[in-house]
Amino acid sequence: MTLTKAFSKAAKTYDTHAHIQAQAADTLFKKPLPQNVLHILEIGCGTGYLTQKLFTNYPNAHITAIDLSEEMLQEAQKKISSPNITFQKSDILTFESNQTYDLIISSSTLHWVTPTHKLVKKLHTLLTSQGTLLFSCFGPNTFHELASAIQHPIPAQKFPPLTTWTSLLTDYFTKIETTSDVHTKTYTTLHDLLKTIKKTGTHNPSAQPIWTPKKLATLDTTYRQNHNEIIATYELFFITAKKMKF
Repeated sequence: MTLTKAFSKAAKTYDTHAHIQAQAADTLFKKPLPQNVLHILEIGCGTGYLTQKLFTNYPNAHITAIDLSEEMLQEAQKKISSPNITFQKSDILTFESNQTYDLIISSSTLHWVTPTHKLVKKLHTLLTSQGTLLFSCFGPNTFHELASAIQHPIPAQKFPPLTTWTSLLTDYFTKIETTSDVHTKTYTTLHDLLKTIKKTGTHNPSAQPIWTPKKLATLDTTYRQNHNEIIATYELFFITAKKMKF
């Protein structure tokens, strides 16, 4: 199963379990937003949580909302429909448009896009000369407790650190502002944590260990011995930048 299929499978359960992702979108939207925006590109719109906020704040702008998952897009379209919103199935690295955008925005998505340097260059290309980039993403310390307990690689360990984002953005953007935040969430059992990860599609199915009841029970005990409880860290970055003129 690919990552796209994992998100597609989680489309109907995503909103129920994606509490941290919703908080990230809320925090992102509290950042200073540009004015006089006519064209917006939202990357990884998912079930449309951020899309709704964009439409409320920019009712006269045209929003292009893209996502890899057709099922996620279907859920988004159930929430919001307008002639000013175009939902499109696409990967940002292969996305093509004759339009440039005043605002490119994304929440809890860009950490999945590799290679990061190609992503940054593509974002620069898609922005207008005065365009703004605004996004949130997860950092490599996300779920570090889980990685330590299971002794098995997890996708978050490959997410770019904030220093990488800053370094790459410097080549194409100016007025770069970054903040980081750490959320910790406690779960009743390890099974509940793993269920949340599965129901939001935020896992790598091809690299996922097979969890038998015995393994889960042993791992739950180990996790509690290491951390006293089933706790998970979510490392979040919030980044805004203006397009650099060459």
